[in-house]
Amino acid sequence: MMCAEFSVWVFMLDDSGEWHLPLERFVDAKTAMRAAHRAMLTPREETQRIIVTDGGDCTVFEWMRDTGEIWPRP
Repeated sequence: MMCAEFSVWVFMLDDSGEWHLPLERFVDAKTAMRAAHRAMLTPREETQRIIVTDGGDCTVFEWMRDTGEIWPRP
């Protein structure tokens, strides 16, 4: 059984400044990574960064516009 402890956050930049919102909260790892992958494939113009955090609020995955996947490091 997988724990529902992962969250996906999207960081945006627009005329009003920087802000972020949860795409998924407290889901299992598979659901979180699928949501992050979908967001990476169809990023909105304002999307600057996507992260997946675990239950301890540690980043376990990170994607940045114009850089791509940066965490975990290869």
